[in-house]
Amino acid sequence: SSPIQIDDIFVMFSGSEVFERSTNSLALNKGSRATNNNPINLVSSESALVWQGDLYIEDLLVVDRPLTILPGTTINLGHNASIIFKNRVNAAGTKDKKIRFLRSGDLPWGIVALVGEGTNDSRFEYTDLSGGSGGTFDGHVFTGMFSVYSANRINLAHLSVSNNVNYDDLIHILYSNEITLVDSKIFNAMSD
Repeated sequence: SSPIQIDDIFVMFSGSEVFERSTNSLALNKGSRATNNNPINLVSSESALVWQGDLYIEDLLVVDRPLTILPGTTINLGHNASIIFKNRVNAAGTKDKKIRFLRSGDLPWGIVALVGEGTNDSRFEYTDLSGGSGGTFDGHVFTGMFSVYSANRINLAHLSVSNNVNYDDLIHILYSNEITLVDSKIFNAMSD
């Protein structure tokens, strides 16, 4: 069996209140008793992103870090531009400051999608999505301009999802569990 390589180790010595980076590396063999332990303190190397204001996306953007989208943010998407979220998203607009995903011109954007278990526990509240289509990513076809694929415990509230073209669905949820959709408007779908 191949070893598990651990490069960054943080330790807290008895009587201290500060974690210190250890200068040594440690390799454990799979099946070792030490691999069955759960970490007490996990230090993430992924810093969270924050989006605010007016953003312009002109191509495919894959977001693999945790993301907070602040109230009042507008994401303008160019022709066939898509956003694939692969980590948790906290998009919590307010009644007076909605988050908006809109066309930046006359032609439709592609998809906004939550893909994989990394997006578990994401939420979109007081968010408007309009003018998208569908598309493909990583061998998967997304028939909804807003798609949830292989994700769990997603909270969708006070959404307005409308005006898609070229693909059937405004919202498409596949291989996912515990999806909550409340107090939302879904209208002007191309097909379904």
